[in-house]
Amino acid sequence: GRYRFRHAGTGDLLRRLGFKGTNIGVYWNAQQAASAGATSFTVQLIKTKDGSSDVYDNTVSQTLNVYDSSGQLTEFTTFTGLTEGRIFYVRIRANYPRSVFSEWVLAAVDEAN
Repeated sequence: GRYRFRHAGTGDLLRRLGFKGTNIGVYWNAQQAASAGATSFTVQLIKTKDGSSDVYDNTVSQTLNVYDSSGQLTEFTTFTGLTEGRIFYVRIRANYPRSVFSEWVLAAVDEAN
């Protein structure tokens, strides 16, 4: 269950990943996107770099409002109950009004030897 994290894409939206057992925490920088008018963030765990063969459900894909119910910026989420060694990439994007999206920011997740 030891993992390491490296950026596999451009952009400073994604900040870091945290691992604990079969849980993964994803941390990002929300301020710039929020200032630009983003309404939500979508965070996904994918098995291939483009995600083309993946099936999305709420265990591997989450869309979170930029601001939570108390008005705080949303900059963190957790995925739980994962199968160790099965997740290869994490990606995040900012979502804007009128179906405008940022580029996906991709990170590789490697199980360390």
